[in-house]
Amino acid sequence: MRPSRRRSTWLRTLLLAALGALALGFPTSALAVTIGSDLKPAPTPNSGFGCGTFGTCMILQRAIPGNPHPMKSPIDGIVRRWRYRKGVDDHSYEVRLRVVRRGAHGKWRVVDQSDPEEIPQPAGTYRFHTHLRILEGQFIAMKLEGDVHLISASHPGARYLEWYPAPPLDTALAPDYHNSDVEFLWNATVRRR
Repeated sequence: MRPSRRRSTWLRTLLLAALGALALGFPTSALAVTIGSDLKPAPTPNSGFGCGTFGTCMILQRAIPGNPHPMKSPIDGIVRRWRYRKGVDDHSYEVRLRVVRRGAHGKWRVVDQSDPEEIPQPAGTYRFHTHLRILEGQFIAMKLEGDVHLISASHPGARYLEWYPAPPLDTALAPDYHNSDVEFLWNATVRRR
């Protein structure tokens, strides 16, 4: 049985539209993007630090030179998955992925956060699911809780911000510290809504 003329015209139109989109440079992966570290560097031994007597703290990675992923979301979407890589240490602790918006006068506002996730002692890359709305231009950050011994990687030129204690949701605060030369090993997948 031969396909109808209407069906073959429809298929040809669909194929031409797809080829046209590629020729115009529309990204084929625009439905999902990873933001944050590429998780490739090995965690630097003895690079851990914690929140001290504050009990909580928050870290936001601003820049990682040479990293293939952006630090802020290039699309409006939903954070569906996130990953956290750690090296060998003798600590387990809780972390929360946060969505953070840059505001006026050097202040940043936490607009949403994941449920707390337990990071166990063994080294590895841990994967978590969540459902956080993120807008174009917003960043991810990590809220650390409890007996934290965060492991990172040395990376010249990388920049990050720190808050002690971690700011509450929907509160605009300037960071306590602006630091450099460290890459924190986490990222998130943003899917277009």
